[in-house]
Amino acid sequence: MKLFISPNSPYGRIARIAAIEIGLADRIEHIYVENRTHDNPLLQYSPVARVPTLVFGDLVISESRHICAYFDEFMGVRRFFPARHVDKWQEVGLEGVVVGFLDGL
Repeated sequence: MKLFISPNSPYGRIARIAAIEIGLADRIEHIYVENRTHDNPLLQYSPVARVPTLVFGDLVISESRHICAYFDEFMGVRRFFPARHVDKWQEVGLEGVVVGFLDGL
C-alpha cells in the first residue's frame, strides 16, 4: 500500500493516525508529495492529485474518510466506521476524483 501525503495536510494526518491505530503503519509506504507541481508522482494515479491518496494495486482512494473506512474493511474490523460496509471500492475511489474536480472549480 502507498499513502501519498503532504506534511501540512490535516487530512493526511488523519489517514496516517488511522493506519497507526488500526495496525497498518508498517504495511504502508508513505510518500510525501508537493501539491501543484508538474512532477508530482501522485499525478500518475490521480488527475487531481489530492492528499491523502491511498494506492493499493489498481485501487485509488483519495478521501480521508474513505481511506479510514477501507482500513477498517481491509483489517476486518469496524473501528472507525462501525456501520459502514462498501462493496465497490473502485466507485468510492472515483468519487474522490469527482470531489477533487468540484473543489477545483
